[in-house]
Amino acid sequence: MSMELVQVEKLGDVFFKSGYFRDIKDQAQAIVKILYGSELGFSPVVSLLGIHVIEGKPTLSSNLLGTLVKRSGRYDYRVKEATALVCTLEFFSVGKRERSLGLATFTIEDAQRALLVKPGSGWAKYPKAMLFARALSAGVRLHCPDVSACPLYVPEELGATVDEEGAVTELPKS
Repeated sequence: MSMELVQVEKLGDVFFKSGYFRDIKDQAQAIVKILYGSELGFSPVVSLLGIHVIEGKPTLSSNLLGTLVKRSGRYDYRVKEATALVCTLEFFSVGKRERSLGLATFTIEDAQRALLVKPGSGWAKYPKAMLFARALSAGVRLHCPDVSACPLYVPEELGATVDEEGAVTELPKS
């Protein structure tokens, strides 16, 4: 999807003025999200909903990150185990012959060791979803980093609070 800068500026202004995207403070922030998403092949609305800039680093919701893997045509992943205690994903290269690239696992013990599980946090409310997001982002960085030209993070890795669907509900305090 290629848009002229004038189109992106108009969209950024419309999206900002709509008030529907709480984390956008001005037109420039909307434009940055739209342009970043465009580079990854996402539409403007999908970009505004699933990309969050935290401490200057763009992050993708786990569903956008999973979309990058699955639509790459080179990689896939399958859930091997997903509970409130552990999530293990297996990553594959696809093509003429599918082959396993390896596993990515994140456990509630990993989250506790990193001091992520706090009362009222997404980790306390939705551990299964949080474990999936962390296993996915770790697996992408380890097994298929070329789905993007830059490091990919999910918002909760940079301190954002997210809900069960991975939508950011609160940004970290700077």
